[in-house]
Amino acid sequence: MKKLILPVAIALMAIASCKETEYKKIEMSQVDQLQDSVTHIIAGVATYHVIQKEGEYTSVKIMIGDAEFYAVTPEAKQQAANRVGLALLRILGPDNNIKKATLSVTKSMGSEDTHEDEIKTEIDMDALNKATFPAKQ
Repeated sequence: MKKLILPVAIALMAIASCKETEYKKIEMSQVDQLQDSVTHIIAGVATYHVIQKEGEYTSVKIMIGDAEFYAVTPEAKQQAANRVGLALLRILGPDNNIKKATLSVTKSMGSEDTHEDEIKTEIDMDALNKATFPAKQ
């Protein structure tokens, strides 16, 4: 019986020390700041939404509905996506938990989260995080 006490005690301590990581949801005030930044980064944006699904707090999707921006080159979309990613990091700070971000562009936008004409541009949040917050690594 005494031989079981030590392994059981170690197992209980190990279980107690394993906490599930708490991820923070992007707050409404931060969404407002990001939407304001988007209008400065992409001039003339008609409509936009910041989408973070419940429980998926490590990813975010920024939807842009603008026919003019829809027509720009993939390189221009990537540059804008990177600037939006940097704005997101500036707003969320070094303790952010965003691992994946996407800038999605449509010609026009309704209330749904996906569109047939959607063009997705991935934002390399890992690289942006490392460049913006080197001490975080």
